[in-house]
Order: sequence, then structure tokens, then C-alpha cells
Amino acid sequence: MGRISWKRINQVIEAIEAAGSSGFFRQVIEQLNLLAPADHATATPNVNLDEIRQRVGRPNPKQVTWNAPTGYWEDYLRYYEARDPRQNASYYREHTGAHVVDTSFMDGTEFGDDFLKKYGARFCLRLSNLAPTRGRGFVVSLYRSGKKPFTDTELESATALFPHVHNLSLFAADPLSREAARAQDAAAAAGLSRREQDVAVLLSRRMSILEIADRLFISRHTVEKHMQHVYWKMNASGKSDVRRLLLGDQAD
Repeated sequence: MGRISWKRINQVIEAIEAAGSSGFFRQVIEQLNLLAPADHATATPNVNLDEIRQRVGRPNPKQVTWNAPTGYWEDYLRYYEARDPRQNASYYREHTGAHVVDTSFMDGTEFGDDFLKKYGARFCLRLSNLAPTRGRGFVVSLYRSGKKPFTDTELESATALFPHVHNLSLFAADPLSREAARAQDAAAAAGLSRREQDVAVLLSRRMSILEIADRLFISRHTVEKHMQHVYWKMNASGKSDVRRLLLGDQAD
């Protein structure tokens, strides 16, 4: 496979971000498959234990689940650890981000027999953050047969996408995501750029500069620069003003 250009990666990032907080996991799968075609793919944000029981043993080739209730990652981890002791909380904390997994270590486990052997999957390119923090997390997995392992170039592409998928997963999982969606629409109508919209939405939640920088994976200096543009374009004097202008009568 030839080297994937940064222009192509940026196009994928833009397509994922354009999906917003509604159904974006399906868009993630579609875009990742353009960069790293897979035999099978799954995307599971904030899944609960009942949904896990429904999925295990009967996976769909292109299964995508989203908008499930939050707060179930502890059950998720316990469920899979019972089927393979190596799939525990420590394992997932250590493998946060984008990484390639040789799934042969799961041979003989329930998950390995039910899913991997059923579809002949051997290698997995995974983007995940399953650390059970406030019940939020996600996992996106692309599976391939042993005949075609994922390349370093494909892993680099997934690594470039990870912070954007992580950021959007927080919006999708957040109980305030509907409010965030309204604020995002209002910010777009105000003529803000995509990144300025993200900053404005977080400002409307009265987040600090450091909190915004951490959420968006950007520097404090960059946040301050975006804030200046937001205040100027919206003629706002501070966070409370941004919140009022974005949410109107719904702002407290």
C-alpha cells in the first residue's frame, strides 16, 4: 500500500468532524475503511451490558452501535475479562490510542472462537479509549485476515485520526450533547470556523482554557487565539455572554 497523504487524512478528519455528534461512529467506520480497508469493522461507544450480550456470538460484518447509555464501561470490561483474563481494565488503559493487535493471543477464548475464527480475522487496527472514566469511552476496530496485516502507514493514519474521534466521542456521550448541538448550530450561524465553533461550545459550558485545551488536544496559546476570534465575531464580552448568545433563553 502506498503512503497516504496528509491531504487525504485531513479530508477524512473533516468528514468525520462534519458528522457532528449524531451518528458519527458510522462515519468513522466509513472513512477509516477508505484509508485502511478492512474485512470487518465494529464501532462501540458507551455500550451497555445487555447490548454486549446481544452482540457476542452474533456480530454483523459491519456492525456499528452508537448513542447507547453511558456509565457501563466497568460492566463491559468485566464481561470481556471473564472470557479472556487478559482483556481487563489495565490492558485497555495501556492500549489507549491507535494500535495494531495480533488477535492470535485470543485463540481458544469465547470471543476468539465466536468472532475472530468465525470471520477469519487475525489482525486488528483499533482506536480506543476504554478507561472507565465517568462511564465514557469508545472502541473502533478494523479486522483483517492473516494474509494482509495492517501497515505502519495505516497505523500512522489512525494515530492522526484518534484525537478527533476521541473529541467527538465526548460530545456524543455527554448528557448535554443536545445542548451542545444547538450551541454548535448557533456558532456556525455566527460565522465561526469549525475549530472556533468547538471552542465556543466549550466556552458556553464555562470551561477553563486548560480544560478546553485538554478536550481539543490543542495548546493553551491556540485556545486563547480562538477565544479572541470567538469574542470578536460574536461581539461577546466573556463566557456567560457566549453562552447567552448561543443558547438564548435556554441559557441559565
